[in-house]
Amino acid sequence: MQINGLPMIRNEKLTGYELGDGFYYYDVSAGSTLADHEHPYDETYWIMEGRGTVTIDAEVQDFDGPSEVHVPANVHHVFFTETQVRFFERRHIQPE
Repeated sequence: MQINGLPMIRNEKLTGYELGDGFYYYDVSAGSTLADHEHPYDETYWIMEGRGTVTIDAEVQDFDGPSEVHVPANVHHVFFTETQVRFFERRHIQPE
């Protein structure tokens, strides 16, 4: 997969590429954690490759790409990667 020329997004936990309209690509190192958080919009993750766990509202789910994970709005969730993980994220943000 080639992502050259797309704008980078960065925060203290993830580095990825913004693909437009709330659609993102991430390549995350093994052993990474995205701390417990929530937000007012649904998210869908398409795990292309890699293995880890996601905790959604205190329910732990294993993932092993390729797979799909849906996180509802306003629900606490945490990600942990056991291996390097490559995934797409879609933020379902509704216009105000």
